Amino acid sequence: DKAAAEKVSAANAEDLRASARAKIEEAEASARAEQDTRLPGERERILNGLDKLPAKDVVRLIREAVVSSADALASAVALFPPAVMPAPSTSTCLRCGESFDANIRADRVCRIRHPHECVSTHWDNSKQCYDSCARCERDFNLVGYNSFGRRRVNDPYDGGDYCYEGVHTTDSTVVARDGIDWRKDPQEFL
Repeated sequence: DKAAAEKVSAANAEDLRASARAKIEEAEASARAEQDTRLPGERERILNGLDKLPAKDVVRLIREAVVSSADALASAVALFPPAVMPAPSTSTCLRCGESFDANIRADRVCRIRHPHECVSTHWDNSKQCYDSCARCERDFNLVGYNSFGRRRVNDPYDGGDYCYEGVHTTDSTVVARDGIDWRKDPQEFL
């Protein structure tokens, strides 16, 4: 009985998905028909331009259009509703001191490079060297070491190009847990 009920439930779920797909396809077909009537050939022209133009050119064109007129701005608002492009909400990261917008996913990345003053190069022999950071106490920039799973016991581990790489934060307790005062003068770590 339980297996039969699960089969019926799975069949009902599949029917619902198929029905939803059919409604979406019907709505898209209706929208294409209206576009072809009102703006013949324009969909293909725009899609071709989006495929062929570099992304930076498309962004530049949108920026220029948005400041050119109220109608162009209204079109951009319709194209990018608040759910897609939220209003700015800028904060300052307590770790790196940079401004960021938590609503923009790509803007959340916090990276702090190894400061030049804290980096020293170590030579194991004439063909193997690595850099070491006094601030985060990690090794990086390994040269001459095999990184394909054949590390020897005492080989340094590559800690990456950054002392810190993660997400920006406005929470001082999170920064305190790092155990490093990121705003401190790099000379003080030497």
